[in-house]
Parts: sequence; C-alpha cells; structure tokens
Amino acid sequence: MSLAAGHTGQDLSTEVLLCTYNGAPFVVEQLQSILSQTKRVTKISIYDDRSSDDTVARINDFVTQQPPDAQQLFALHVNPSNLGYALNFINAIEHASQDILFLCDQDDVWGPQKVESLLELFEDSAPDMVFSDGTIIDQSGQEVDRITVLHSYGFGKGKEDIAHFREHAFELLMKRNYVNGAAAAVRRVTAQSALPLPCDMPHDYWLAIWCSLHGGVVATPQVLYRYRQHRHNVIGIGSSSPMYEWLGIWRHPTVPRERELRIWRAVTTRIATLPCSHKIDAARRKLDWLTRVVSRDKSFSRVWEIAKSALNGNYRQYSGKDSFLRDLVSLLK
Repeated sequence: MSLAAGHTGQDLSTEVLLCTYNGAPFVVEQLQSILSQTKRVTKISIYDDRSSDDTVARINDFVTQQPPDAQQLFALHVNPSNLGYALNFINAIEHASQDILFLCDQDDVWGPQKVESLLELFEDSAPDMVFSDGTIIDQSGQEVDRITVLHSYGFGKGKEDIAHFREHAFELLMKRNYVNGAAAAVRRVTAQSALPLPCDMPHDYWLAIWCSLHGGVVATPQVLYRYRQHRHNVIGIGSSSPMYEWLGIWRHPTVPRERELRIWRAVTTRIATLPCSHKIDAARRKLDWLTRVVSRDKSFSRVWEIAKSALNGNYRQYSGKDSFLRDLVSLLK
C-alpha cells in the first residue's frame, strides 16, 4: 500500500492512540509532550483499560485545563472491562478514524519533533509503518544508559543498517521484534486490515510483520522519544547484565522458545494467502525448524538438530541471540 491518492505527508490526518492502565504517575507528562509537538495531531484518542487508580481523573483534569481548541482534540474512552495491554491497542486501532495512527504508551515522553519527523518518512518513502530510535529513562525521567533503544535491540544507527532494514524487514523480524510500538506510526487502513491478532503476541510485533509484507517498514535513527523503564512495565528493555541474562535463561529456558513457536505457527497460518510466496516460504522454513528444535524432549534426534543448527546458521537466521543457549539448557534441565 502507498500514499492514498491526493494525500501528501502534509495533509494526512493523524491520530494518537494512547492506551492507559494505572498510569497516573506519568500520563500527564506524556499528554503534555503530545500537545507540545511542532506539528499538531488531528485527534488524541485515549482508551483506558479500567484503571483502578486516578488515571482517568488526571486525564480529565489535564484536558479541562487546556484551551478550547486543544480540548477538542481529545476523546476519552473507558473500556467496559479490562482487555489487557495488546487487546486494548487492537481495540483502539479498530475504532480509529484518521489516516496515520501514532501508537502511544502512557509512561513515555515524546520529543517535540516526533510527529513531524515520522510524517516526513511517510511522504519520502511511502511505507505502511515507520519507527524511530529513543533514549531510555528511569522512573524519574533520567537517562539510564548511553545506548539507545534500537542499540539495545542490536540495531545499528548507520545509513547502511537503516537501508538494510527497509529492504529486508520481514527477514529481520523473523529473528526478533525491532519495532517498539511507542516509537511507531502506521497507516490506519493497513493496521485495520491486520486485525485481529493471530494469537497472544505483542501487537507492535504483529503490525510490523504485517506491514513488512505490504507497503514496507522504514526506520529512522533519529531519537524522537524517551522510553521509560520502571517496575510496572508490561514490556520493557530488561537488564543488560550478563548475569541477569544467564539467570533468566537457566530459570526459564523453554517458555520464551515455546512462545516463539506458538507465535510463528499462528503468523504462518495467517499470512499463508498473501501474494508474497518467497517470504511465506521463509516463514514456513522457520516454523519447520522451530518445530524440530523447540521441545522438552531430550532425544538424540533433537540433540543432533540443535547441534547441526548451531553449525549451519539456522540460529543466526531465525532466532535471537539467546535461542541456542535456551535450547541447550533445556537439554540439561
């Protein structure tokens, strides 16, 4: 999919989809950063997932303090029941109405040029999804690491790396998710065509996969938001300590791998009828490989498959950096 006829980056309507749940300590700062953009958005739709704190009250107080033209941007919805993080975003996408959707977490802070810069990417490259880099901050808003969000994912900042992602997004996404929803904007038409979620998986990961099979996904090395890490994150960066990583692998070697297998079973089924046969074939090869190596079985055939995959490059091609260690540890426990 490409830019709709008659639309350019300047006249595409924009909608922020802010999903909240018990986000009272941070949500006002995020709302202020949205209103402080160099390019004002068309609409700010907030979907609260039955918060038990005063998130909704703080949002209402903030909105009523704004001038009338800003108040008109807001639409607040409180879900009848708790949907959970991913399904709340899916619900928000389903009810969205503007051309470009900016996914928004309650606890981050946007840089003032985020909307303008991401819209320029839509105009320049005509993809279905764009995303940026960001800095990592703690609960109080202080930077906690010199590396950026994309660097923590193993994503380089050079022009060659950015161009490589544009050309090979699906193949790279088969290994892991590089797209943080808080960093992303997506075309509404494409996002709604991706619904519903194939399974219990991160909504941003599924949208990135879907867009990579349609109009494409474009990254920018610009740092356009601050990604807050705190103890209530649903999904976060996690610790970079090797000891922490090793303990996680030792304690739970199989659960992440089994989830990856479950996700790719669902994704492969969902994309089976799309007109991109070589990418679908690649997904099937990954699924076939995962089915052979991810198991609680300790048979010789599985041991051989794991060893062979370490030598022939299947781990590097299809899964994240800790996948081999997880499979190896699962043979020992």
